[in-house]
Amino acid sequence: FEIRDLWPMVIQEIGNLSRFHPLIIMLNWFEKYAYNNSDHIVSVKPGDLNYIANKYNIKHSKLSYIPNGYDLKNSFANNIPNNISSVFSNDKFVVGYMGSLSAAYGIDQLVKAAEILKFNNSIQFVIAGDGPALLELEKYSLDKKLTNISFLGRVPNVYVSEIVKNFSVCFVGYKKANWLKHGLSSNKIYDYMAQKKPIIAALDSDYDPICLSNCGITVEPENPNQLANAIDSMKNNIEIILEKMGSNGYNYLLKNHTFNKISSEYIYLFENLKNDE
Repeated sequence: FEIRDLWPMVIQEIGNLSRFHPLIIMLNWFEKYAYNNSDHIVSVKPGDLNYIANKYNIKHSKLSYIPNGYDLKNSFANNIPNNISSVFSNDKFVVGYMGSLSAAYGIDQLVKAAEILKFNNSIQFVIAGDGPALLELEKYSLDKKLTNISFLGRVPNVYVSEIVKNFSVCFVGYKKANWLKHGLSSNKIYDYMAQKKPIIAALDSDYDPICLSNCGITVEPENPNQLANAIDSMKNNIEIILEKMGSNGYNYLLKNHTFNKISSEYIYLFENLKNDE
């Protein structure tokens, strides 16, 4: 049984739902049933193992951490359309985000950081992605007359790597949440690492991949002032430091998240489960 997120904890916190909500009760029952009736449990986040073991009295021998994989051989377009490439300015420090625009990711703090830095003409913000928060974020930017931020909307996957290449630093953020304490497994982080980009993260987790890989800076979530200061600090870093951070992330990706690495861990797990029968 492979776990991607701790349901129903995530949906309960994001939706601010009572533990007595019928959906939460139903999901709790399914969660407990699945844990107790599986031969083995795998999570893509390391902290989930202790949570499951303690809450459901599951033996640690029945639990494994095998993270998400990333295919470095993905085929991508070499050029991005003119309507996308035109938003990038070669002489500016570009803070970029690529991914879903939903309540969990705290993209509003990035927009507010752009508002704080709106008089710094050397910094540009680019947000690529779609989701329920897009219209609200665009309206906020329009109301505040922010000319230093561009919204690309949904972009085809084939353009992801080329767009990320145009970022100076990449952003990943989350709202404050208990489920995040157990770790995170965000594919956008791997997209950033694959292009050797330094990362600014706004999150609070006991298993922070940005700190573990030494590929950027982590700040307090829901604190746009601290985020703006971190962006300004990153901009003023000498280029060699940013390149070192980007290389650290890339090497971390190669060491921990290639499909060869992940598949070998699953093969090892299956062989041992078979031998235990």
